[in-house]
Amino acid sequence: MAFRLMRLHGYDISPSVFEHFEKDGKFFAFVGQSTQAVTGMYNLNRASQVSFPGEDVLERAAIFSHEFLRRRQAEGTICDKWIIAKDLPGEVEYTLDFPWYASLPRVEARFYIEQYGGEDDIWIGKTLYRMPLVNNNIYLDLAKRDFNRCQIQHQLEWHGLQKWFTENGLEAFGVTSGDVLKTYFLAAASIFEPNRATERLAWARVSVLANVISKYLRSDSSGNKVLEQFMHGSLYEGETDVSG
Repeated sequence: MAFRLMRLHGYDISPSVFEHFEKDGKFFAFVGQSTQAVTGMYNLNRASQVSFPGEDVLERAAIFSHEFLRRRQAEGTICDKWIIAKDLPGEVEYTLDFPWYASLPRVEARFYIEQYGGEDDIWIGKTLYRMPLVNNNIYLDLAKRDFNRCQIQHQLEWHGLQKWFTENGLEAFGVTSGDVLKTYFLAAASIFEPNRATERLAWARVSVLANVISKYLRSDSSGNKVLEQFMHGSLYEGETDVSG
């Protein structure tokens, strides 16, 4: 987990540390471990998802952990000897189906809010115990508040984008409200932070306008000729011969 977090925050950290946790093609959490734990393999798989080309140890870790988790998933034994968690199977399933490069931050956050058990999660050692600095209801409440606040802003922006789309009559060019929604979703899913509204809306509006131009040129009766004139910058120069 520490390796993944440091890489995602821009630290230059070597994956060679994982070589100390590999023996005979298998990975383990500590020396002398007899069986692999689901949480250990789950975190190993998440760490391997932020690898760079040529990092062989992470490639081996990805293959080993993925096969281990898929096998336990097929057997219906996604449970762990270290923790009694609310929805460990759901966490594992999401990670396997949507690795880091294919995961959208706010979608992942929404799933994890459902999966995080708060103060009800119990850790297992020589006895049962809780870790209040890791699992508590304050974190859960803050996560819900943050998600709802961010979602409200996105909804307000979406309503404003709809108004802009309607007032400018862009539907006449063949673009639908559904197209605009898809465009805004892509922008909001990638740039979700509340303080980046200007970037988000600029992305969405430019994408909508590009779609309008594309649909107009493809539907125009003069077909490819207008498209060529547009691409060569002579659409409004009174030129009839593109090559001239």
